[in-house]
Amino acid sequence: MSSEDFVKLAALHRHWVVADSIRVVLQQKLLNSKEEVDVIHKFGLDYIVFGEKVSMLCRMQVWYSLLFVVIEGYKELGMNFAPLENVLENIENVSLLRRYRNATFHYQADPLNDKIIDFLNKDGSEIWIRDLNAQLEAFFMWALPLDEALKKIEIEGVPSIPLGTRLSVMFSLDKD
Repeated sequence: MSSEDFVKLAALHRHWVVADSIRVVLQQKLLNSKEEVDVIHKFGLDYIVFGEKVSMLCRMQVWYSLLFVVIEGYKELGMNFAPLENVLENIENVSLLRRYRNATFHYQADPLNDKIIDFLNKDGSEIWIRDLNAQLEAFFMWALPLDEALKKIEIEGVPSIPLGTRLSVMFSLDKD
């Protein structure tokens, strides 16, 4: 793999990491215990339950939509990983997910439009999306030397990020 192709694949992996970070916090509670008690006293338990559900659905919407961005990049790079290809053979789900992504990241006048509902109503879409995420993870573990990088970090520790680099800007290391 050329250096340029490796960088492109690493960029695609970053997109997946962003998507997966949303999955990780999908079901996290938003309020700490004290805040939750205060809100329950003020509005009632139903308010908390409803708010948590709405927030979880919004995070799920972003996660699903970001996964489509990774599919686009995977296809654009011309990659081929058989287990992932098997998941992507479901053209209908891929198409519905593309529309879902469009509804997430492009203004829609109808908040409950068909682009969102059609994917959610599709039988097995929640299983398919989990399979998609699992195969994307497997693809990156296969295509990139992630195991080697993790072992190196275990031995040497987390590498320092030089100031004045784009990475240091991302992590806001250059700001006082």
